[in-house]
Amino acid sequence: MAIGVLATSASAQLIVANDQTGIASIYKIDVSTGVATPLITGSTAEYKAWGMAADNAGGMLYWNNGNALYKSSFADLNMGMAPGAPISMSFGTSTTVNFVALAWNPTTQKLMGTRNIATEGVYEIDPNTGVATLLYTYNTSFDFGGLDWDDSLGKLYGLSDSAPAGNVRGLYEMLSTGPTFIAGYPGGETDIDALATGNGKAYFVSDGPNTTQANFYVYDIAAGTNQGTIPSPFTGSGTFSAAAWAPGLFEARVAVSGGLLLNDTISPFAANRSISFSVKQGTTTVGSAVVSASDSNSNFSVFVPASATGAATLEADGSSFLMRKVNITLTGNAVAVGTVGMLNGDVDDSGEVDAADIDLVIADFGSVAIGDTDVDVSGEVDAADIDIVIANFGGTDD
Repeated sequence: MAIGVLATSASAQLIVANDQTGIASIYKIDVSTGVATPLITGSTAEYKAWGMAADNAGGMLYWNNGNALYKSSFADLNMGMAPGAPISMSFGTSTTVNFVALAWNPTTQKLMGTRNIATEGVYEIDPNTGVATLLYTYNTSFDFGGLDWDDSLGKLYGLSDSAPAGNVRGLYEMLSTGPTFIAGYPGGETDIDALATGNGKAYFVSDGPNTTQANFYVYDIAAGTNQGTIPSPFTGSGTFSAAAWAPGLFEARVAVSGGLLLNDTISPFAANRSISFSVKQGTTTVGSAVVSASDSNSNFSVFVPASATGAATLEADGSSFLMRKVNITLTGNAVAVGTVGMLNGDVDDSGEVDAADIDLVIADFGSVAIGDTDVDVSGEVDAADIDIVIANFGGTDD
């Protein structure tokens, strides 16, 4: 049995942005697949983040461009809504203070930030007023452009592009007694401006463009090992980049799954057959997947939001098969639907097995080119294919 399923369950995720010239986006990234999806896109300052922090319990994302602090609810971001007017961050007598990195401290319910000009250090920032208080300073040879709080470890981490003598650029635990080295940058990298940490992993987020900095990097803090890369979605070069670990931005999803039986086919196939699955509530599609099967017996999974409950319909269609529908009930938990059997012979995808399908098979008779007229996927269009269309003649989509 062989199968490819183009769907995934989202659980813990990464939010990234940079301040590239022109059009920029704030993206959410599924770290299990590397797929990046723009949340909001535009050419003005609110789309070009320097620092970013997520309050997952409160469902809020904070980000800044210079001294301007923006915030938006996860719900609004998922609907593509731009943030409201920013507030100006301040420190002491200065009413316009720039920060290059942000983090959210769930204990204090306040932001934390770093600056790369006087006074360099870790600050606490009131998210409602923008007023900052200096917590502690560090050696000015550091350049902490990345900052994040790991809820699971209860620690603050920073990412620095430079370091004083005897130290190296890389990941540090941020302590009032001074930064403590954790890990250096991966091979050849010297400029990584954003950090997200979550579930004991650190995500090093470069500022791009992806033509020269193709990837972000994943580091397991507890194991002390590199865990691979995630593709960067940044199309332009930024001076700054921003990142946050924001699983709360992603709605929990559950699987609708079962078996797939492609009737009147020969296993193993001479070529793949693609079947598209969708789960619908009324006319609204709440989940979809494509199965590329190379065997008549396969499996499928379609992920739908856990919040989607009630009556629904699973639809399966594709290649030379008639569409099948299965009525299901979504409960917020995984749903098993058994085996979906597909009726073969709809070569022209008209929704009915008819004379036109027989004509198409006859026209390709003797061909070894793999296409839908090779109904049984034997590798040749022959009498067996005509027999299948005749046997299923009159069949229609559900």
